[in-house]
Amino acid sequence: MKIQGYLLLVFVVLFSACSSVTLKVEEKHAISANKIDRLGRGTTVAQVRRILGTPETIIKTKRGEFYFYKDLSLKSCWVELTHEGIVQDIEWSD
Repeated sequence: MKIQGYLLLVFVVLFSACSSVTLKVEEKHAISANKIDRLGRGTTVAQVRRILGTPETIIKTKRGEFYFYKDLSLKSCWVELTHEGIVQDIEWSD
């Protein structure tokens, strides 16, 4: 009977710990309107990386590259770059 009691206690502790976890996105990793406003056509790849950091995915195409970013709050951003490393377009969800 003691073993069942201990097992019940372990399950209660484990499940209650899981339900109380919250994810907080640190500002330096968050995708925000302020950061997106600092980007635009003509922005260099170095500026993009300085503002948004390292992209999660880089897709190379005939026209250039696409950088994909997302954060823990599920915001995402696509940055289209020319072969010269200049921003052509930005799409993001807030």
